[in-house]
Amino acid sequence: MAKTLEDLALSRAYRETVLGYFGSDAMPESILRHDKTMRSIDLIVDEHGRSYDDFTANRTEIKAFDISSRSVRAGALSRFPQSVARTLLLFYTKPGDTVVDPFAGHNSRMELCWRANRHYIGHDISHEFMEANRKIKALLHDEVYSDMFLEHFPARITLHECDSRHMPTPDAIGDFTITSPPYWDIEYYGDEPEQIGTGESYEAFLRGLSEVIKDNFRCLRQGAFCVYCVNDFRKDGRFYSYHEHTADLLRAAGFVQHDVAITDLGSAFGSAFAQQMMRLKILPKRHEYALIFRKPEANGAMTSPTLPTFTSNKQQLELSF
Repeated sequence: MAKTLEDLALSRAYRETVLGYFGSDAMPESILRHDKTMRSIDLIVDEHGRSYDDFTANRTEIKAFDISSRSVRAGALSRFPQSVARTLLLFYTKPGDTVVDPFAGHNSRMELCWRANRHYIGHDISHEFMEANRKIKALLHDEVYSDMFLEHFPARITLHECDSRHMPTPDAIGDFTITSPPYWDIEYYGDEPEQIGTGESYEAFLRGLSEVIKDNFRCLRQGAFCVYCVNDFRKDGRFYSYHEHTADLLRAAGFVQHDVAITDLGSAFGSAFAQQMMRLKILPKRHEYALIFRKPEANGAMTSPTLPTFTSNKQQLELSF
């Protein structure tokens, strides 16, 4: 059936409203650009001066696939791409939804979810990270109490300092997961014996990650989306296809793959060393993966999410969930 001029006008208006919803001049696509100017509060960096920036001669921010175990022992930390997480959060959730994060990190997604009016339940075994997160939570709550316009701000933050293989979060409470799992023996997260990212074989590490993913599955509602942001890495001259292994673990836990996106991290650190690149025949990496899965319904079916309704009149153009 051919579209009328009114249909086309409404379609254009819907598109403009969606662009406004994401705060962008372009629609979200399968390649998402990391905006490094968008950062969360990071008390770990502010109080201890500990960040990736400290481990490069020219203070260029680098990622897991660029660093060596020497930097790990010195205490390397990464930053989660806030702009990418915001796009995925807005795309797969609605205001008032609950986000379950099994790897809370150092305010990697907590503040982002809270500011987007999504409830956040974060879990992490790192005492240092969770102590910082509790302080940031207090700062965010102070914003509400000090601003008369935010008095009825409904978003809640719940933090659990725990082994994420056994999260205290109830069954089927979460509407969404967006997280970044730890890397095996290339980033430093703390000395807690329950840490799965250091000290064991890669196979043992994957077994620990598998247990976390299974518990993550338990915590989500049927039909909920689950996004794991991961990257491949090299260690001791060996390439680890970590995104493939993580995807296999998600499937084994019962999730069904829905999509995949690529995060463009910008200029690769390794591209500054042309001679080394040509000698090793290793392409400098400027991307990471967003593995997008869903928890199926009880009968194994995948129902389509509800499309936000579009309201159009002379005074109002908005999306309502």
